[in-house]
This record gives sequence, structure tokens and C-alpha cells, in this order.
Amino acid sequence: MEAAVKIVTHKIIHALDGHQCVDLDELNDKIVSLVDAINDATPFRSQQSSRRDLFETYEQHLLADLAQTPWQHTEWKRAKVAPDFHIIVATVRYSVPHQLVGRTVDVFLWS
Repeated sequence: MEAAVKIVTHKIIHALDGHQCVDLDELNDKIVSLVDAINDATPFRSQQSSRRDLFETYEQHLLADLAQTPWQHTEWKRAKVAPDFHIIVATVRYSVPHQLVGRTVDVFLWS
């Protein structure tokens, strides 16, 4: 990981130093071209291949397809129902059926 940070710092951040972009698209295009240059550079680790060549030869076929449905952060919490029929979850008050007063309930949160 430290090597990756060093590469990004030296090859991308320093290359962008002083360069002004008119919008985010221009910045993204510049970053993509710099990353492509890193991945296509040869030799990589004293081999006659680039990072991209090694990835395509040894790793790309191991990747799984992306999930059909996008990932969504979910979380379970527990909350105790107050005498006024409310629970507090993430600083928000929610009313629940009065039969649950005094009980602890499981709450499913998603973004």
C-alpha cells in the first residue's frame, strides 16, 4: 500500500502541481491519462511487461462480474421503545405500535 501511495504522490499529484483545470471532467481526464501511463510503462519490476500486461495475463480472468443490484449499506440496531411509543435511531424519532412500549426492538437501517 505504501508503494501505491508513493506512486500516486510522485507520478500523479506532482504532475498535476500547478496545473489548473477548468472543470472536474478535465481533471479526471488528466488523471486517467497519468494512470494509463503508469499502467502501460515498461519495464515493470525488471520484467519486460507493464502492469497492464501482467494484470491482463494473470488477474483479469479471475475477476467476478459485478452484482446486478448496486451495493447498499445496511445495518441492524437495537432500540428500546419509550412510553410515548417512539424509538430514537440515528438521532431521528420514529413511532412504533403501542404494544411494544418497554420492549427492545431490532431496527434495520439502509442508506
